[in-house]
Amino acid sequence: MTTLAEYCHIEVLNTGFQPTTLINMEATIAPKAGGLQIGYSSVAFVAHVGSRPLPALLSPGEMWSARLEMGSLEGLAKHGLPIIRVRASHNKKPIDTALAMKPHVAPQLPTEQNDG
Repeated sequence: MTTLAEYCHIEVLNTGFQPTTLINMEATIAPKAGGLQIGYSSVAFVAHVGSRPLPALLSPGEMWSARLEMGSLEGLAKHGLPIIRVRASHNKKPIDTALAMKPHVAPQLPTEQNDG
């Protein structure tokens, strides 16, 4: 039996009227006062077919998509609220999106029973 990895699919859409460069993306936790800041940089995101590696120029209406392993996000969730942080050339501040995560329950595999 093959077990497939679980991923979070992420899409970034340029909703503006001008091209922009998607500079960087990271998964991190919401900052806490005096707390540890941990996260995953752009290299942890695997761009989907048709999406260019970062940095990537996005025309108006163009979408960039990638995936991040769920294990990475679940690890972050143990320390705080996971967020996806996007940096683009059109904005001085990053765009943060909080992720509401439900506890992950691993699927139960059927067990073999002996009838004898």
